[in-house]
Parts: sequence; C-alpha cells; structure tokens
Amino acid sequence: MLHKGHYRMLSIQGLVYSLIGFVMGVVVVYMFGSSHLMTNELVYPRPLFLNTTDPSAYTIAIVRPFIPGQLDQLLESLLDWDNPDFFPCNHRLSNAPPVTLILYYAYSLNSTRGMEIQKLLTQAYEYSKWRKCFAGLEFMSAHINETADVYNSQDKSGPQVMFFHLFEQPSLYTRFHYTMIMEPDARPIRRRWVDQLERECLWGMSIYSFWMKGSMYVGRKHVTDSTKTPWLLHINGNAIYNSGCPCFRDFVAEVKKLQGTGNAYDVSMWHVAHSKFTRLQDIMHKFIYTPFIRNYGVSNVSISGVRAEWEDTYIVHKKVNCPDCDPLTP
Repeated sequence: MLHKGHYRMLSIQGLVYSLIGFVMGVVVVYMFGSSHLMTNELVYPRPLFLNTTDPSAYTIAIVRPFIPGQLDQLLESLLDWDNPDFFPCNHRLSNAPPVTLILYYAYSLNSTRGMEIQKLLTQAYEYSKWRKCFAGLEFMSAHINETADVYNSQDKSGPQVMFFHLFEQPSLYTRFHYTMIMEPDARPIRRRWVDQLERECLWGMSIYSFWMKGSMYVGRKHVTDSTKTPWLLHINGNAIYNSGCPCFRDFVAEVKKLQGTGNAYDVSMWHVAHSKFTRLQDIMHKFIYTPFIRNYGVSNVSISGVRAEWEDTYIVHKKVNCPDCDPLTP
C-alpha cells in the first residue's frame, strides 16, 4: 500500500525524468535544427562549429572525369539515374546544400570532338528527370595532350594529371566546400544517393572536418586473410574530398611534388601521409572510411547482394573492361 511519502517520491521522480527528457529534446533539436525528426524526411545536421547554421550556405560538387573512350559508359550511367531504383534524390528541402554536377573532360572542350561531346551530354542532362536534384550542369577540361594520356600498370599519369589539375582550379575550390569524384565505373545501387551524399558531407562540417572520405579495397580477388600489403588500406580515388580546405590542397600539392604523376594519386596520398609517423599522428583522422561507397576494384560483385547486405552503401565502384576485371553481377 502506498502512502503519501511514496506519492511524493514518485512525483519528484516523474519531474526529474520529465526535465531530463526536455533537456535531451533541446539538445537533439539544437544539433539537428529540425522539426522533421519524427518523419521520413532527410534531416540535415546543423553545422555546430562554423560561422553559419544554414546548410544551404555550403556547396557540393560531383565531378565525373572521363576520356572519349568512356563516353558510352558515362552516358549509360547518367541514363540509369532516371531509374526509380537509382534516382538521386527524393525531394529538395529548403535548407539542402546545392549540388552541382561537373563533367570533367580530359582533353580540350574547344575541339570539334570536345564540342560534340559537350552537346551530347548537355542534351542527356536536359532531357533527364533527375536534373531537378542538381543546382546545374557544368563542364571542365584538363587540357591533357592526348599523346600524354597514359594509363597502364607501370604509368598512370593520365588520371593523375586530371586529379591534380582539378584541385588547382580556383573555379572549384573557391565555390565548393566538398567535391566527390565519381568515375564512369562508379554507380549508384539505391535511390536518394545524392541526399545521402549531402548528409555525408554535412556531418563533416558539423562534427569533424575530414580531408578524404571513401572506401578501401573491399573485393576478395588477390587477397586472403594473410594478406599484409599496407597500401591496400588506402582510400580509393572515388571519394569525397574537402576541396574548400586550404590545408587539404596544400597536402595534395605536396603529394604531387613528392610522388609525381606516374603512380596512382590515391596510393600516392597514402604513401605521403604514412611517410612520417609523427605527422601521421596529426592527420590520420582526416582520412575517413565510410560504407557510403564501396570499392570492389577488379573483383566480382553482385549489386543485389550489396544492396541486401550493406544498407548504408549507396555507390559501388567496380572496374570493367580490363584484362583482370571480373564481371559485374546485377
């Protein structure tokens, strides 16, 4: 039987729990700045440590580098985005950061072939349904001499020159806080992947500031449980980069100076970052692994299998049409 003291104790406990619930609610709303927490809408975290709390003040670019030989693959990839299973976004929230699609051509866009390619890709964009997910379409050129565009097991200078050239462009780093490189063989495996990309970037703005965010090699080909190859831990180049951060651009410039353009740029960044242990202690946290993108390289991969097993994965990178490449399974 309860007496008045018990009721008084229960009342005090109830008040304490109510106060705790209220405080926790205030903390959650402050962090996420949203009245949509109990809905299915995508919630953008409020950047806590920056000068503005408006996510729309931050800009993101998706850069798709390609050469003429990858045009068909790029077009097929863009057409796939109209598929409901791979549609980039749900609907645009008023505070969503603008995302610009940049098609990055290796050679000159002023050549006859370059202008034809630009026209074809512009038409694909204008006729698409998914264009509503982007702030706009832009083109960039690396102006590589075609005879110098090399990519083989010994020399990978073509993609490396494109990478270093990209992050040297003021038109990129003065306009976009984060840039995702998405090669033609990187493909979405589920819808709303642009929405999730925004969230991946904005968590970096609000919680920690990373330089590079992506996937190590997760394929099973050429590796076993006893594999001890440290550089396989490097983050693949299909990743999100902090293009607006001067510290990251300084690091990229150092990689170019120390490693040159003959080796793969993502491997070169790993080598430079790990070249001095005391320095690695200071910058290791700037390189983040995320399940958002999974790099299978030359290994076979089942898209349906990844969708079923990895619910946090939205993009898969899988090399195709190479002598060592396994097939891609739907």
